[in-house]
Amino acid sequence: MAWGGDPDVIHTLRTMGDIMNRKTEAEAWISEFEKKLQRIRDQIDVRIEPGTTALTFVYYDKEMLIGGEGGTLGKLIYQDYGFRMPDQLKQYADGGTALSLEAFIANPADYYFTQMTDDEMAELTELFKDPLYSTLPAVKNNRIINVSRQKWNYGPYRVDEAVDELIAQMNKLQ
Repeated sequence: MAWGGDPDVIHTLRTMGDIMNRKTEAEAWISEFEKKLQRIRDQIDVRIEPGTTALTFVYYDKEMLIGGEGGTLGKLIYQDYGFRMPDQLKQYADGGTALSLEAFIANPADYYFTQMTDDEMAELTELFKDPLYSTLPAVKNNRIINVSRQKWNYGPYRVDEAVDELIAQMNKLQ
């Protein structure tokens, strides 16, 4: 099993714990992480209007790679915070679909959540200066939140840091 093949850190860690005969340690971390997520859910004070849309993606090789509703980030965005994936993109809710730049522009969202490195983010920022993108609601209203995939995809402790960073950035929006 390749690490990062499953964007849900809990499922991945549980599988790794089974494979490595470290179930007890894996379950202990999972239990603490789930408690942390529940505390976050209980304290969420971000006011999201019903129907507010969000899209998770990575800009790579002139395409937008769409994230899904599952996995750690997707669950936080769509389940815990209550954002909706744009209706026209729900067919890609499993994630992993590459959208052309034209299709991305045609399907805007109120918020964008990205998982990009600093270099990739600089490239995206430059792209969003183009007038075609500057009118998109998330771009126009500066609602782009990035937590590097170097945190999301490299083990449970890094995911824990990523969640903290995401929450801090969300709280700044209010």
